[in-house]
Amino acid sequence: MEARGEDEVDSTRRHIWVATHQGLVRPHNQDRTGTSSRRSAGDVDSWKELADAEFFWVCVADGMGGHAAGNIASDVAIDAMFQSLPTARTEADIADAANYANRMIYQAMFSGEGRMRMGSTLVAAVVAADRAMVGNVGDSRAYKLSGDELVLLSKDDTLPTGKTGQRQHMLTQSLGGLAYQTSIAPHVLRFAFDKADQLLLCSDGLTDMVGESEIAKILRENHDDPADALVAAALGGGGRDNISAIVVGPAFDFAKAGSAMASG
Repeated sequence: MEARGEDEVDSTRRHIWVATHQGLVRPHNQDRTGTSSRRSAGDVDSWKELADAEFFWVCVADGMGGHAAGNIASDVAIDAMFQSLPTARTEADIADAANYANRMIYQAMFSGEGRMRMGSTLVAAVVAADRAMVGNVGDSRAYKLSGDELVLLSKDDTLPTGKTGQRQHMLTQSLGGLAYQTSIAPHVLRFAFDKADQLLLCSDGLTDMVGESEIAKILRENHDDPADALVAAALGGGGRDNISAIVVGPAFDFAKAGSAMASG
């Protein structure tokens, strides 16, 4: 994957929508979201931005609610992404970014900034024109909507599904989360990302409350703010956990769109 040179001009853009909410049960939001230019702040936050389709990155970190200081762990993870992802061009770079975040969480834990066993999940994506990479650790997810098909790109680090078919939440690996530092094996995938495709990154507070068929429908039909619509659906389903969603919309020619608006 290569970003364009500074002397090249390309007016292709993608909208990015971000929404995060503490939900209806948790007193605080331990999720953190980030894009190339901004990070979430507070228990409830949402925004829309326009990204150069030639290169940008997005990420979601879900602080482990069962452990103390999950919000510190997710903050550290997002800080690490801001340091690592701007230069990520290969699958190895994505894996290195996740491993760096893991080390930084343990460093914060042992230095007294956080607490023992604090941890976080992570899902991050780097987009460069018609190619993209996604990496994850834990059970936050990444999906691609291609036409009418919603494709799961990430892999859950959880115990196998039980007899009831319900998704399990005992993590088999995370960033931090233990009393001693250990290595991780991030899942990294490179994939084609066509102009009409959309990308969703989210915490399990969304996917536990909203089924994949409903997620696909919302992405297809809510063009003004799909991230807020997804969070609203999760709240309507019970909002039992913190909820975060980042949606990357289809690519479009910004110069032509601007000219059309000016002449309309």
